[in-house]
Amino acid sequence: MSIVENGIADAATVDEAVRYSFGLRLPQLGPMENADMVGTDLTYNIHDYILRDLEDSHEPPPCSSSSAMRARSASRPARASRSGRLSRSPSPTPSSMSI
Repeated sequence: MSIVENGIADAATVDEAVRYSFGLRLPQLGPMENADMVGTDLTYNIHDYILRDLEDSHEPPPCSSSSAMRARSASRPARASRSGRLSRSPSPTPSSMSI
């Protein structure tokens, strides 16, 4: 997210770069797509916890805030959840997930 926040590349470019480089060993999601999928609070909390060890900024980028991520997810097309319901929510609730 720091790359997007610092204007180095847009979210789609970051996702594509990860997906087609070292991301081949990861699920087929780029980091921004993953943030959309797992949800705003989890993404923010992970960044808040680990960035002090991984990056010089020492705090989550503003684009990972709940309000910024909600604004991004509102512009995305609706997706079907595992239950078949359409949703723009970036993350399913644990009670809605059945395996």
